[in-house]
Amino acid sequence: MRRPCRCRNHVAFISAGFLLAGAFPGGSAFARDGFRSAGAKFLTIGGSARALAMGETYLAERSDPLALFYNPAALPGGLPVRLGLAHNAYFQDAHGEYAALSIPRGKLGMGVAMQVFAVNSIPRRTGPTELPLGEFDAVDAQFSGSVSYPLSSKVRAGLAIKGVFEKIDTESASGIAFDLGGTYRITDRVAVGAALNHLGPEMSFDRATYKLPGLFRLGGSYHTESWTARGELVSPNNESAKLHVGGEYLLRVQNERGPAEITDTRLALRAGYVFGYDTRSWAAGFGIGLRHVEIDYAFVPYDNDLGDTHHFGLTFTLQ
Repeated sequence: MRRPCRCRNHVAFISAGFLLAGAFPGGSAFARDGFRSAGAKFLTIGGSARALAMGETYLAERSDPLALFYNPAALPGGLPVRLGLAHNAYFQDAHGEYAALSIPRGKLGMGVAMQVFAVNSIPRRTGPTELPLGEFDAVDAQFSGSVSYPLSSKVRAGLAIKGVFEKIDTESASGIAFDLGGTYRITDRVAVGAALNHLGPEMSFDRATYKLPGLFRLGGSYHTESWTARGELVSPNNESAKLHVGGEYLLRVQNERGPAEITDTRLALRAGYVFGYDTRSWAAGFGIGLRHVEIDYAFVPYDNDLGDTHHFGLTFTLQ
């Protein structure tokens, strides 16, 4: 019986690499710097449906626990405990699952988060055969804990520590990464933020060693009671900088029986645009909030016949 060759792993790299390195942010680095720049690309895939609908302009966001994926300093202390869940359906049967819990304690903003990205049912072949020998999965995951602390009444700094895991068929890799971030609330309506994401040592997969997909983000937001405008500069390592813009318009149906932030019904209309990417540009979505639950949806189309993606989110206020 002929022993299957190790080229089955190359099939996985082609399938998962097409998604992670060609279609999503940071993709051109894969082509220019080889496999060393392609590691853990799933870390750069946004999870929050609300953020994706606004072009991932989320550095200064304060209410969504999934903002921890963008800036560990985003969530201040003194807020309610909140749970955010997201499901993202991509092309080629890829999907991402996200969860984040914000747990403020006094001045500290604390949170834990998890991301799982999977490409299922990848055909296994040892050569150019008509039928595959079988199927296997590629699964990536990160688990993080974050904390933020006020340096002054307007400035907050944050740190996140992440465990990173990748598995293709029977082979796997693991590593550690860090996020550093800060926010500055200039006025009650204007805020800016900055973050360094995915810092850490190189990872090894089989006999290949690769760098983590480091990012630098700088952006801000301006908001009123009914609308918010956002902008952000995103600079991946080994790649040209990108510009993200977005915003939302909030409609509120008042209910006089209790506090507005709990009892009002809220409808948010959102849109965003990203510059500098080969395969995506605009996005749109909406959110519905009622009492302690918020429901979000985002639609993000991709060019070059890749297909459309759909993103869903739920946020619960627990106390």
